[in-house]
Amino acid sequence: MVSEFGLRGLGQFLRIIHSVRCSMEVIAMPRRATGLPLFLVFLGCLVLLAVGCSTHQAQNTRLFNQWNAKCKEAADLLETVKDVPSAKAAAPQIAAAMREIQKIDAQLEKSYDPEDVDFHDTSRVTKQVAEGIGQMQRLMVESLRVGKDPAMRDALGEAWQLLPAAAMMEAGVEFPPIE
Repeated sequence: MVSEFGLRGLGQFLRIIHSVRCSMEVIAMPRRATGLPLFLVFLGCLVLLAVGCSTHQAQNTRLFNQWNAKCKEAADLLETVKDVPSAKAAAPQIAAAMREIQKIDAQLEKSYDPEDVDFHDTSRVTKQVAEGIGQMQRLMVESLRVGKDPAMRDALGEAWQLLPAAAMMEAGVEFPPIE
């Protein structure tokens, strides 16, 4: 799949080639001399396209790392919740972490296409996604543990509504026992 940047870059490249050819015809350069300037224009466009794609991959890498870190932070905070007072104390931090996860997720939705991953980045992206899945599972386990106690759910308040298990538990989904 070609990215939007790639299509724009290709369109710009074709316009540049056309303008270079037209200007060369106007000044009546010999036909043999046009190969070098066209080659340089082509090479320059390839470099610009490669830089644009690597910048896009770098942004996705940064977003994956942030998402994984925030999931870990939220799971760590939930792990400290053992009773109502600890739930009340952790609630603002949990809510802030979950809001940040939602923002990062929205950015990833806009910029990441799993079918448009550079071959050389595949193993690194797979590792980051696997780490994210592990952190999200841990977050889910912790939110299920806390969510089984209605008093702790109430103490978490808004933070509870932002957790992944909240909607499922409120919909009556049956979960296996958690140790």
